[in-house]
Amino acid sequence: MPRSGPASSRVDGYDRTAASRILAGLAFPGLFGSGGPVAVEFPGGERDIGYRLAPLTPAPGSHLTASQQRYLTSFMRPCPEALVTSATHRVTWHDSDGVPNVAHCGPSPLGPVVPIAARETTLALWRALAADAGLAARIARLSDGDRAVLEATTTDVEALEIFRIGVEATARTLVQHAYIAGQTPYRTPAEFARGLRDSGVFAVVAGTGTGSSRPPRSAAG
Repeated sequence: MPRSGPASSRVDGYDRTAASRILAGLAFPGLFGSGGPVAVEFPGGERDIGYRLAPLTPAPGSHLTASQQRYLTSFMRPCPEALVTSATHRVTWHDSDGVPNVAHCGPSPLGPVVPIAARETTLALWRALAADAGLAARIARLSDGDRAVLEATTTDVEALEIFRIGVEATARTLVQHAYIAGQTPYRTPAEFARGLRDSGVFAVVAGTGTGSSRPPRSAAG
C-alpha cells in the first residue's frame, strides 16, 4: 500500500503517481479474470466452517465497551459516542487453511458470514495471485527504476505483496462496514459487498495507505 504523504511530493524517490502507474501496469489486463487462477484453485462447492460467537460486554449506560470508550476519548475527539457503531459479537474460527482467526460482527443482520467469507475470499485471491504466471512475468520485467520507486513509496515494497495487502485491505473494509449494513437497503452479504464496491469506498482505502492490517486478524500474524 502507498505510504502516507502528499500525493505530489517527491522525497528520496517517493512518487505516489509513479507508483500507481507501475502497479496499474502490472495489473493490466486484469487480475482474477473469469476462468483464471481463482477458478482453478477453487472450483466451487460449499465449505463447512464452524465458528464461535461471544457477545461483547458494553460499559454501563453505553453501547460501547470500556476499551472502546477509552479509544474514543483518546483518539477520536470530538466524535460523540452516539455516532460510533460497535460490533456486538466476537467471532473465532479456523479458516480452510487451518489458521485460527478472530473478527467481529453485528449489529447488522448479516452476521458472521461476512468476516468468514471475506477471509476465505482473501485466501482464494492470494492463491490466484501466486498462480498468475502473467503477473509474475510482468513483475520480473520491472526496471530497476520502477523497483526503486516502489521501494521509496510503498510500505510493502514487493509488488506481489502490495497486491496481497490490497486484497486484505479490501476484505477488512468490507468486514468493518458490515457493522452498519442494517442501515442500508442491502439484505444479503453479496448485495452489501456489491453496494460497497459501487460506492467507491475500496478505492478511497487503496489511496490512503491505511489498509495494511489483515482482515480479519489471523492469530498466526
